[in-house]
Amino acid sequence: MKAIAYARPENDYPEATIELESNLDGRIPDVLLEFPEPCDPYGKGIAVEAQYRNKGKDKETVVEHYLDREYSVAWLEEDDFTTHDVDLSGLLSV
Repeated sequence: MKAIAYARPENDYPEATIELESNLDGRIPDVLLEFPEPCDPYGKGIAVEAQYRNKGKDKETVVEHYLDREYSVAWLEEDDFTTHDVDLSGLLSV
């Protein structure tokens, strides 16, 4: 799931820097996409969380953390994935 969550934004935003499990002020999103300059409506970038095993994660606190730092959030569940793609329509922008 993380590989698919990485590949989709890599194709959609070629100008951005994309890293797996990169630290963002004490939180580690599964995928972190950062734009060279903040852009509307996504802010500084997009933090992607692929929710699979850790169902107990405090989603509200995590989302607030990213939004407070001007990063949009894609919180992805297993149903958002197909074999080779992911649905990012639920992206919560800054």
